[in-house]
Amino acid sequence: MARRFALLVAATRFEDARLVPLAAPAEDAAMLAEILSDPERCGYEVSTCIDAPSADVRRRINRFFRDREPDDLLLLYISTHGLKDESGSLYFAAADTSIDEPESSTVESHLIHALSRSCRARQQLLILDACFSGAFGREWTAKDGAAISKEDIAREEPGQVAVHQDRGLVVFTASTSYQSAFEDAAPAGGQPSTSLFTRHLVEGLRSGAADLNGDGVITEDELYRYALKRTRDERPRQTPQRWVIGAVGELAVGRSAARQPVALPDELVHAMASPITRVRLGVVAELGDYARGAHKGHAMSAQKALEDLAGSDDSRTVQEAARNVLSSLAPPPPAVASPEPRRAWWTAVEEAMAGDDPTPAAAAARSPPASTQADEPAAGTGQWSANKMLAVWFGVLVVLGLVSVLWVTSQINERAAAAAAASAAAYRADLAASGAGDAKR
Repeated sequence: MARRFALLVAATRFEDARLVPLAAPAEDAAMLAEILSDPERCGYEVSTCIDAPSADVRRRINRFFRDREPDDLLLLYISTHGLKDESGSLYFAAADTSIDEPESSTVESHLIHALSRSCRARQQLLILDACFSGAFGREWTAKDGAAISKEDIAREEPGQVAVHQDRGLVVFTASTSYQSAFEDAAPAGGQPSTSLFTRHLVEGLRSGAADLNGDGVITEDELYRYALKRTRDERPRQTPQRWVIGAVGELAVGRSAARQPVALPDELVHAMASPITRVRLGVVAELGDYARGAHKGHAMSAQKALEDLAGSDDSRTVQEAARNVLSSLAPPPPAVASPEPRRAWWTAVEEAMAGDDPTPAAAAARSPPASTQADEPAAGTGQWSANKMLAVWFGVLVVLGLVSVLWVTSQINERAAAAAAASAAAYRADLAASGAGDAKR
């Protein structure tokens, strides 16, 4: 499974008094860590290295590139002073850096080259926010070969993309090899100072504005182009650059939370406005495909177009077709647990009466169905007991009713028997009286 790791290195205070303290790098790292670690937006495992000695920084970077899997995505961010020696080699300042001894007291760009090259992770993104940071890409292409010529490098244009074919690496640099990288001098409202380029990177990820095509995914190309434009608009003398070393495809840096509708293809828009009903009817199915597609911006626009056709098209056939597609797009209703099957009242009475039976069979008979147990919340036990109590009372009432009926019936029978006996006695008396009269005559 692919994993995402980010190491954020920043330096603000320096032992060498000739290195001016920086206010922005620590805030840069904090802002970037917040958005990168958001599991819904970027999902990186983020670690930071702030104001550490050069030996510690080199050790942390070494460990960062070590023991990775091919599917891992690595993001290394460095915000500090950039230094160059007479040969043009680039160094990144640390807390104990001495300008006179850059080889032993800084983080050399050659070290990052070597560690990146030997790392197994196929997707790597380096973001270097430092003065002269564009020298990093120039060094790589000049030393690693013939992807582009030295003449092309010397004529580099704003936003140039250099391509090398043996490594999957993307490098953002905040400036060219001869430019300074600026930080906010005096932010308004007492806000902490930030580096210009990093601030626009974070804004693009945080707001989702860097999702230039509206598909819900922010690629490294979109993020760079977003930050490049805004940095150049704000500070024309600073030109961020991007270097692509190896064919890495679409490197997804993060996801966009605020997705915006994206215009549908012109031919589809023209077909929706066609006066021919069959043409508009044919568009409905294609709009449905766009609405179900992975491109979220197109999906939003397609759904809106279907809603318009369903509500205002002058053909009932087109309206009905659009409604059918919209209904197919609607999410299914949430699953509802089926209620417990109704049982005959006598079954409930028998189960309630079996409550005192300690045998396993009786306990199993008293248990509700397994599906009911799985779906009922914890509070369902009390409801089950209440149902049992109602069943008991219902059974008692039925028994009392039966007893009453039997008692009334017995009373009626007794009275009927007494009346019959009295009638028979009267009949016998009449017969006796009649026999006595005949004898006297």
